[in-house]
This record gives sequence, C-alpha cells and structure tokens, in this order.
Amino acid sequence: MRLAAGAAAPGTAVVGAARCSMASVLLPGAAATPRRAGGAPGGGRAQPRAQPLRAVVAQRHAAADGASLEVLHAPAAPGAPPTRPPLLFVHGSYHAAWCWAVHFMPHFAAAGYACYALSMRGQGASDGAGGKLALHAADVAHLAAALPGGPPVIVAHSFGGLVVQDALLRADCPKLAGAAFLCSVRAPELAAPPSCGGGRSSRSAAGLLAGAQRLAPPSPQPRPPSPPPNTHKHTPQVPPSGNSAIVRRYVLRDPLRALRVTYGFISKNFVDDAAAARELFFSADLPAAELERYMAELATCSRARLLDLKDVGQRVPLPHPAAPPPVFVLGGADDAVVDPPAVAELGAAYGVTPVLLEGLAHDVMLDTRWAAAAGALQSWLEALPAAG
Repeated sequence: MRLAAGAAAPGTAVVGAARCSMASVLLPGAAATPRRAGGAPGGGRAQPRAQPLRAVVAQRHAAADGASLEVLHAPAAPGAPPTRPPLLFVHGSYHAAWCWAVHFMPHFAAAGYACYALSMRGQGASDGAGGKLALHAADVAHLAAALPGGPPVIVAHSFGGLVVQDALLRADCPKLAGAAFLCSVRAPELAAPPSCGGGRSSRSAAGLLAGAQRLAPPSPQPRPPSPPPNTHKHTPQVPPSGNSAIVRRYVLRDPLRALRVTYGFISKNFVDDAAAARELFFSADLPAAELERYMAELATCSRARLLDLKDVGQRVPLPHPAAPPPVFVLGGADDAVVDPPAVAELGAAYGVTPVLLEGLAHDVMLDTRWAAAAGALQSWLEALPAAG
C-alpha cells in the first residue's frame, strides 16, 4: 500500500493543481430531475440526488518508478457493507482527479463505496509531463493493486477508457471486480485512419481528443492565441468504426459543428469561451456559475499532453483481454465527442448492452444530469457478484 496523506489542511482538498475550499469547490448542488435511459422522466429505480458533502482528501501514490501521483480519496460512509468494492476513477484528456470530486465521489462514498480518483502524469498535481499509453496503464494497474478493500472497480471516462483497456492487458493488473466505461470508445478502433473525401485523412478513434492532443501546444499561463484550424490537413475527427460511412457520420450530420468541436480541442478555447465549453463538454442548461468553475479547473489542470499520439499509433489496435472483468458501458445522447454509435461499438466489443442517457453531454460526472449517470452506474455496481 503506497498511498500517503497529502499536505492539504483539514477542510480543504487539492482540486486540479490548486488547493481550494471544499465548501466552494466540491459542494454538490441540487440535482436536476433525472431521466431514465430513453429520456422519460422519473419511473423505475429512483435516481440519486446530490448527497451531503463527504470529506475528499488529497493523497499521494508512489508509482512503480517512484513518480508521485495525486490521488483524491473519499472514504465510504460508516457502516457500509464490507462487500462493496472500492472505486478507482480515471479521468480523460484535459481533466484530472478533481472532476470526480464534485459529484461522483461524495455520492458513491455516501452509498458505501470507498472512492479514489487518480490524476495521471502531467495532470492535476501529479508529477511528470504526460506519458506514453503503457506508462499510464502501468500507473493505473499499480494503484489498483495498492488499494485496500479487495478487488476494485475501475471507472474510466473518455480517453481514460483507452488507458484502462490497456491496463486490462497487463500481467501485473490485479483482479478487478469490474470496469465501467463512460463516454469512451473501444481501443482497436484507434488504428488505421480511413480516408475521408479528397484523399484527406481522418483519424478514427477518440479522434477529437487524439488529434487535439497531438496538435495542441502545452498550456502555459497565460495561453497564447491559437492559430486558425487547418481544415485541409486536419479534417473533423469522428468516433471509431473503421469504415467510411461511420467516418462521414459527424460531417454529414452537422459539418459546422464538427469543425467547431475539432477546433475547440486543438485550440483549447473551451478554457475561456463559455459557448465552446458547453458545446464540447456540457449541456445547455448547466448553470453559468458551475460552468465558470469548471472552465477555471480545465484551464489549469492539464499542463502537459495526456498522451504521446505517435506512441498511441504504435500501440493500437489493442487485443481484446482474454478474461475481462464485468464491464459497464454508458454514453450520453447529447455527447459532442463520443456519439451513440461509438458507445454501441464499445458495448458490442465487450458483449454488453450499453446504457444511453438522453439529455447528457460528454462530461457525465459534472453535467446537469450527472445524477442519472451515477444512478445507472450504481445499479450496475449493486448487481455485481460479491468478490471471491
């Protein structure tokens, strides 16, 4: 066990790379009325509402090579059933552990799950300057093996899902109680870019994120103005499928939006342009005050590119794990980054039926209807077999 308490004072937590008041940063607001998958309000299992804030503390984890990584921890509520597995949350590009501490960690800790959220190298308050896919996967596996409480469930968002899929292939990955993928794509589709009109290439994969990570400069403060997008070299990135019909899906549906989203990831204009931030990550009805808070975190939490895209191109496609843990797949019908067909592909790859929630954008852990996503994930967690 290599988790060490951080230096944060009582009543504070490290959010991104800055120490902030938990009352002002982590206190969940009232949850909006959630929808069931398919969009019908109410009905079925009651969805969770915002829970009273539980302590989220900053800790450090020593990776196998000695790098010091930020881990946020929310202990399970007293009296929690001992059979409930710990949860390890893994963020995607341009995010860090802070994104789980706003709603998901307090909610699941109150429900009896010990929660841990990792900031990958070069993100949040973790050491390093980004990393290769295998290095991030090694860090996830190493931390998962160090967690107390039995085999964990890893919950990954967006490009963090690629890291977790690689971690599942490692010999040193511990036994897992499950793996949940939120708005992610399947790793094999990150290879072999197909052609997209006029001979110009369009990378398949979580391409909006992948292409942007390759093109975007590091994030010094203040950030210099970004050049206009070169649409001749970098066509809109789309969810994976490996055939031209899927590649054209985004462009044919809304070419201007596809260009805006691509430019947003290349330029990182979402850190100071509220409209861009909403279009990429959030729903139109997210309160302005919450949006501003999240934009401030996004502006400072990724000082380095999450992944070396040349390395990613050499690593994928990844083989399917020989014996994967139970898998849960969830997507948002309003996601501008990973659309429903991409979510369906990931579910099919693991032989599960994905949950698709209407009214939910890409950042499911922060968006207006985060409680619907948390409720669907909790239902799956409660149905998992007890670890043996």
